[in-house]
Amino acid sequence: MAANIISENNAKSNPRPESYLKTRGRAAFLRAATAFGNSIIEARHRNDLLVVCYHSVLPDGTADPEKFGNCVSISEFTAQLQVLCSEFHPIAAVDVASWYTRGTSLPARPVLVTFDDGHRNNLEYAAPLLLKYGVPAVIFVTTGYIGQQRLLWPYEIQERILRRSRDRFPLPNGHECELPQGYAARYEIAQVVLECCKKLPFEQTCTYLRVLRATDIALGQSRHSFEFMNWYEVRELLRMGFEIGSHSEEHPMLSRLNAEQLWHEVNESKKTIERILSISCGYFAYPNGSHADFSAESEHALRRAEYELAFTTIPSFCSRTDNSLQLGRVVVPDHPSLELFRTHISMLHSTAKRWLRAIA
Repeated sequence: MAANIISENNAKSNPRPESYLKTRGRAAFLRAATAFGNSIIEARHRNDLLVVCYHSVLPDGTADPEKFGNCVSISEFTAQLQVLCSEFHPIAAVDVASWYTRGTSLPARPVLVTFDDGHRNNLEYAAPLLLKYGVPAVIFVTTGYIGQQRLLWPYEIQERILRRSRDRFPLPNGHECELPQGYAARYEIAQVVLECCKKLPFEQTCTYLRVLRATDIALGQSRHSFEFMNWYEVRELLRMGFEIGSHSEEHPMLSRLNAEQLWHEVNESKKTIERILSISCGYFAYPNGSHADFSAESEHALRRAEYELAFTTIPSFCSRTDNSLQLGRVVVPDHPSLELFRTHISMLHSTAKRWLRAIA
């Protein structure tokens, strides 16, 4: 099974070699799109909302040997906040909720900053910079991980494959296969296994993780950079003026749950936040957040739990006519250059990729 999965993944992730001129041409195209497209998009989406999704902010030079991704450094985050403050008007989630429910107005070029998961680095490194630049933010916490010494399950699966000490490793279907010694080959396998797990019923993914824990318990040091806050620390973010939302309880793909599990994930996480923090929790961020990760049933459960806003990771501006429980966000990629960050927040990145695929 692993050989078939990996060979299929290679076909997708290793496109045919391109000539030097074609590669340069694509780079030039992206630069031109950034230079000339921003002004067009600014005019067209002046009254639309941009929502930016972060996960982790870490000190400059922090090692990430497992390549968990979704990280920016302190200096990168500082530069990005400067762009957001100079070219947009940062607003809070409560302003967005009022925009949708009561028809209040927003400033021109509004932007909402969000953080997913609930890592301690949000408090240690992101919050001081957000306060310095006067940028509101909503922090979506995965309640089952708060106060726990756990790695987020996709990170844990990846690290257990990368650091496994045995020659063979179990697959999600119950079979085993040989595990190569090289880091690059192991990393490739880990990505394929993760994508498989995201498509499985969540209880099957949990069973697979228990098998990995039972057969090899060693973990590396990267988990220290991705530790979760405890509830005292979440309360400290609230005291600083940041808003708190739900990112579910165990970070499953909602579309992989039965009705009972779905209701538990969206409702219990909300109740936990409201009980411990003594606030009303009206905001939700879908785990993973792609089209495949939520469904009509997911939205129905959110409405039943009385959420006001829910955010995907589908890149798009948000308009007043959009479904307030399927709002798009731009996910900031791992350690982007400032140029790449600008193309993402202008939506030029996804547009340019579509155009490049068309002319390839």
